[in-house]
Amino acid sequence: MQLLTPHIDRLADEIRPLLPATMDAVDTQLRGRLGERLSIESVSRFCREILGRNIVALTDRPADMAYLWSPTVIDPATHDVTRIRAARDAALRLIRSCGAAQAMFVAGAASEITGTGLTPDEAMQGCRMVPGFEWLSERDGWFWFGEGNENRLVTIALKVLAVSGRRVDAEEILASFIRARRGYYPPEQLRPYLIEPPLQIVVEVLRRVKGLKNVQSDDFLLDKPVPVETVLSDAELAVYSLMRDNGNIISRHTLVTELVKTGKVKLMALHVSLNSSPIYRQLDRGVFALRGATLNPASLREAQRTVGGDASKSARISERDKDGYYHFTFELTEYMVRTRVWEVPRALDDLITEEGNVTLQGSEQPVVFARLPSGSCRLKQFVSRLLQQGFVAGDMLNLALHPEQRLIRVTQLGPIMQRAETGDQPRLF
Repeated sequence: MQLLTPHIDRLADEIRPLLPATMDAVDTQLRGRLGERLSIESVSRFCREILGRNIVALTDRPADMAYLWSPTVIDPATHDVTRIRAARDAALRLIRSCGAAQAMFVAGAASEITGTGLTPDEAMQGCRMVPGFEWLSERDGWFWFGEGNENRLVTIALKVLAVSGRRVDAEEILASFIRARRGYYPPEQLRPYLIEPPLQIVVEVLRRVKGLKNVQSDDFLLDKPVPVETVLSDAELAVYSLMRDNGNIISRHTLVTELVKTGKVKLMALHVSLNSSPIYRQLDRGVFALRGATLNPASLREAQRTVGGDASKSARISERDKDGYYHFTFELTEYMVRTRVWEVPRALDDLITEEGNVTLQGSEQPVVFARLPSGSCRLKQFVSRLLQQGFVAGDMLNLALHPEQRLIRVTQLGPIMQRAETGDQPRLF
């Protein structure tokens, strides 16, 4: 005789749409039917041992992987290991590269992995079973698997906070995270997902990181100081030390002079560090500062003054003379003569506001002021025109500029003036 079990049959019908799910999640969902003391585990055991039937299956390896997951309830008839593993893998990749995972993106990435469509709800069924799962913003679909997993956002935050030595706004940390994105990955390396978490999600992640203290809503600082040597690369550490000695602001030229030309850092390593390290921010063309550190105007002015040349040789503008000209001196170098390139010094850059022709006195053809995509400026044809006028490499020249008339006048300095210009204190014209 077949034993009728209508209540268990209805319970089985209610459970199936919830699966797969952790045992705790199923118990919570069905608490009204199970009561305070009964669990899905005890119901499953009763059905198996007394009634001789299985309404569900319990496992700690729902993705058929080596390590244990949370105790999970599955329906053996419909359980799909491939989908669960794909959702987990997509979420982990997103958390590693972005700091957190988002349900809709995970569903799309998991669908690409499996070759079949997964809805966000189906993807989240798999993700909720992963140990450490926690919603960061359930309404917006953002979650993570806890601090124990590799997380680029956390790594970068620790770098920035260690370097700054004080509290840093979450917006500044997010900016450093975005700056550290690499554009190129070798073909054999799995390319990460390059999406950015919203600012509020960054705040939620950092609030959960041990060793960080959250103050005033979205500011963070380290509970205990972290030695910078433990979080910075060799190139970053060299740049950091030199920046600290220069008021937390420094020019690229000074870095090249002090680090590359002395053999402390390779040129390529310096460029990669300046272009992608999260611990710097670029204040101006060729000028960098430590992110989150205290800055002062004097250090900024000194760094700007050395852009494109040594401090002792950089252009220093005179006061405007009675005829409306600004004056400064420079050397016509062998490099300029060989390449026909004249980089506009920072001092002159700010005086010429628009691109286009500039008249060079003594030359029938104008020179052209141009701003390059990199942000640097050049006077095209300038060196060629100087050579046509008889100037040669090694000449010390006085350049007079009238900004409104867009007129340049170049004259050679005499021997006495040249000696003054090459001394410790450049003479202003």
